[in-house]
Amino acid sequence: MNTGFGKIVWWGFSPALNFLNESYISDRSERMKMSDEKMESLHILVVGAADSRHLLKTIAKSYEHTNLPFEMYVVENSIESYARQLMLLGIAFEQAKSLQEKTELLLEVFGNTLIRQSTLNYIQNKSSELIRMVTDFEELKQKMPFINLEALKYKERDSLESVFKFWRNPDSTLFDISKYWDLRLRHLLGPRFDSRDGVFDWDYNMKILNKGENQQYIRRGYWGDVVSSPYLAFGIECEDKEYLKKSNNIHCKTAQDVSARNVTAMMYELKYSRPYKNCTENIFGEREENHKGDLNMFQISFLPVNFISDLNKKACYQKLFDIVYFSNSMVHHFVPEFSTLLKRNAVVLVETAKFILDLTSEQEAEYIKKVTNMAEAAGCEYLDCMAVRWSAAIENEATEVGKEGTGGIL
Repeated sequence: MNTGFGKIVWWGFSPALNFLNESYISDRSERMKMSDEKMESLHILVVGAADSRHLLKTIAKSYEHTNLPFEMYVVENSIESYARQLMLLGIAFEQAKSLQEKTELLLEVFGNTLIRQSTLNYIQNKSSELIRMVTDFEELKQKMPFINLEALKYKERDSLESVFKFWRNPDSTLFDISKYWDLRLRHLLGPRFDSRDGVFDWDYNMKILNKGENQQYIRRGYWGDVVSSPYLAFGIECEDKEYLKKSNNIHCKTAQDVSARNVTAMMYELKYSRPYKNCTENIFGEREENHKGDLNMFQISFLPVNFISDLNKKACYQKLFDIVYFSNSMVHHFVPEFSTLLKRNAVVLVETAKFILDLTSEQEAEYIKKVTNMAEAAGCEYLDCMAVRWSAAIENEATEVGKEGTGGIL
């Protein structure tokens, strides 16, 4: 594997998004203000996000739209990504842990390869629970009623079960992550391996601050990212601007600090359905008894792996989606035919390559240009008033392919 990004994407390259942001659903918000009745469900397609950051943030902020039900459809290119997302969602909705415990556990599982014994024990126990859920939908309905796995193929459910069985295996010699990580770094850095600390420092100061193997046989190893930080998801943006302050042009808080604050806020909002205020209440020692939010107001449906290219062949998905998100690794599926899946005035969001360190500024600009051309080919127009969205601005009922979407770049 000649790059550091790996074959399996374990985390994304952009901060967590709230898909219920006013700028994405402004037309629905106006209608909700005029009616106390529940609106028709909002349908959101999440393509290749790799982790559950967008799902969690959207659910955590859903209390701001109490009468707006929504369903999120997830498509990834590996079954391992589904297993990982189910594990992270299970942690977020864990009933028996305090906010601090859930925050630390979620961040450890999300971004660490070497974990505490207590975390290992949790993963093993949770894996057994998840096996029961993916093999018995009645069990799933009782434990995680907002998860829908019915669209998965039988072989994919079997594969999910196999992943969870691997995770709960007590044999510590079965997967030597330190060895596999070392092999990846040696292959990536070559003669620079012995000076790797300097290489990493250069990447941080000269890249972050300013912005494969050919064998076809199966081989066990770590095939995820060894370059980009997993804390891009939670450690870059923050509603509390105190966490983004600088002194002598150096951030006072680390990405770890910002991530801990953001995940704590999400766990708090998931529990209490109200805005998080920095530790103004004695929340860290509390144990969660019941989830206050309405679990019937949202659903997460996992679609078959790599199903994105077949979506437009299914009648049930035609003109279904209000919001679509593409990761930069899956944006090549944003073809003109895809627009048949979009509702009128739908929003399409595309992850940029801003935090992919091996790209030059020219390559980043070329990527933006390419995605813009793809959006225009799908019948979308860029909005001058908002730098992150496109709109087709069609007055009459569209009849041509791709004339009903809007979109944006993160």
